[in-house]
This record gives sequence, C-alpha cells and structure tokens, in this order.
Amino acid sequence: MKYPLMFIGLVFGVLVLGGCSTTSPSDIREADEVSEVDEVSEANDTASADETTEVEQDSQVEESVQVNGTEQANEGEIGETTSQAEEVTEADEASQSSEDDNASEVPQTEETKKVEMSNQVEEASENSTVDMELANVISVEARGDPGSYTFSVGISSPDEGCQQYADWWEVLTEDGELIYRRVLLHSHVTEQPFVRSGGPVEIAADQAVWVRAHMNTSGYGVVVFTGSVESSFQEAELSPEFAIEAANLDPLPNGCDF
Repeated sequence: MKYPLMFIGLVFGVLVLGGCSTTSPSDIREADEVSEVDEVSEANDTASADETTEVEQDSQVEESVQVNGTEQANEGEIGETTSQAEEVTEADEASQSSEDDNASEVPQTEETKKVEMSNQVEEASENSTVDMELANVISVEARGDPGSYTFSVGISSPDEGCQQYADWWEVLTEDGELIYRRVLLHSHVTEQPFVRSGGPVEIAADQAVWVRAHMNTSGYGVVVFTGSVESSFQEAELSPEFAIEAANLDPLPNGCDF
C-alpha cells in the first residue's frame, strides 16, 4: 500500500503543477489574436503616420507652389500696374500736349481780330507816312580841295509842290554841329530822285561827317550818308531827332518858287 499511495501522490502533484503552468489552447489563441491585433494596429499606425507625413509634405509643396505662384502673380500684378501707370502718364502727357495744341489753335475772337487789324492799319499808315513824308539821301559825291569841297547830293522825296517838298540838305559833324546847308528854292515833283550841288564845304579830307535831307512838312529823313572825302560815303540810318535844333539855324528857306 505504501508505493501505490506515493504514486498517486506524485501523479496528483504533477497534475496540480501542470494545471498551474499549462496554458489552455483558448488562451493561446486569444494571445495570438491580441498579438495580431497589436501588429495590425502598429501597421495601421505606421501607415497612418506615413500618410500623415505624405499629406504634410504634399500640403507643404502645395503651400510652396501657392506662395511662389502668389509671388509670381504679385510680381506680374506689380509689373502690370507699373505698365498701366506708365501708359496713364503717357496718355496724360499726350492729352496735355493735345490740349496745348488745341489751345494754340483756338480761333481768335472778333475783338482780337479787330485789334490786330487796327494795329496792322496803324502800322501800314505809319509806314506809308514815312514813305510819303520823309526826304532821304540816296547818294553823296565830293570834289575839290580840302577846306573847299563841292558836294553833290542825291535826294528822294515825296514832293507835291510848295505845300510839301524837300527844302534843304546839310552837312553835320559827328557831334551834330552844322557845317554847311544847301537851301532848295522849289519842289521837284517831276524830278525824282534829283541831285543838287553845293559848297564850299569846309572840312578836311579825313573828317567824318553826316549828310541828311529835310522835308518842309515832316523834318529830317531817316536814311542818311556818312563818311569822309578820303574814305568815301556810305548809306546809314540816323534818328530824325539827332541835332534837331539845327533846323532853326540859318540859312533857312524864305519862300518856294513852285
């Protein structure tokens, strides 16, 4: 009896220990399923992380593209705006130039035309008066000896008779002092231009003088001759007011024959 009892005890112990340490098939399957779920979960997490990374990268790329596109668009807009501003400026300048041209081409008013016509009439009248009323010297020749020259003076004058005619020609120093005067005794209506001689003119060969003519109605003429016997005489212009006081000096006309 002793050995059977020991054997039974050993068997019982083995069974007890085996029951404590042995895992049932269901437990193993459950563990395997949990392990598979964990692996799947980790795989999903990894895939999700990879997708998230790709999405973030794609998003960054899109943002970069958008940013670059926006910068390019902004540069294009800035360039287009600058071009438009330049076109507007050119258009304004062209418009201003056109306005200036138009302003310069504005038709004259009637009043402006009347004023201009009046001025033109007055100017023409003044020119006509000068041409009609002044006696001008057209030539000068001198002959003889120093201190006793004879001058032959050509004159153009609008003579109409004794009421309007060239009544003398004269020789003056450069300072306006009267040297000689040749009084004309009648008009030269039918003899234009005409030449009359006179002397003696008491000057040196190299003395510079003025030779001018006088009209009984309008005074001294503008066209004169200047120079010397030695250097000859040339046409010039002289103010009618030059040495005008000489008009009161003798000799003076004491009548007109015709």
